Amino acid sequence: MKTTTNTLPSDAKSLQKIVLDLQLKLSKQDTEIIVLKSKYQTIFEQFLLAQKKQLPLL
Repeated sequence: MKTTTNTLPSDAKSLQKIVLDLQLKLSKQDTEIIVLKSKYQTIFEQFLLAQKKQLPLL
């Protein structure tokens, strides 16, 4: 069975670039999560409002 290994570069500049790239990727994902949470919250609030408007009909 053949296995692959991940190797990191030994020089500081290359390692720093990898770290910065990963931080940027995480930052973008955090932003996407915040946007999705905001959209979900808006939809949920609209649902609750619509539900309240229908209550007197019951």
